[in-house]
Amino acid sequence: MENPFEKADILESRWLQLGNEIKEKEAELQRLKERFRKIDEARLVIIDEMASGDVAARVASAQSEDVPQTLRVSVLQYINDQRNRDGCSASEVANALGEQGHGAHVTSKVFYSMVYLTLMRLVDSHEIKFKMGTRGRVFYANASEKIVEGVMP
Repeated sequence: MENPFEKADILESRWLQLGNEIKEKEAELQRLKERFRKIDEARLVIIDEMASGDVAARVASAQSEDVPQTLRVSVLQYINDQRNRDGCSASEVANALGEQGHGAHVTSKVFYSMVYLTLMRLVDSHEIKFKMGTRGRVFYANASEKIVEGVMP
């Protein structure tokens, strides 16, 4: 025969579990309401700014600014400007372009890697050439190519 106390224990256990689950869901609902309130406040601020024209003015001024050259164009232009020299190593190119403001958003090692990869891609596309020397790979401009400043051949 079944013990009436077992049924009561099972019922009590399920009642406690359901009570705990309700408390958890209520706490989660409060967290969601707080997140919604913050997002709603941010949304209202954005709507107000858009209506006042502040955002439109910032977008227009950002679009009117000069867009910097791509790294590829800058590297190619630097190599071509060094035609009368004995060529440039990747670190010389990276240092020179770093002084011009390129690569400010990354570490120097990452920027060197970006410059080296760009140089090797320019070699692969036959826009520049390289020789192995005492300084490692030294990159030169192709003498046969006519280079127009800022324009990729």
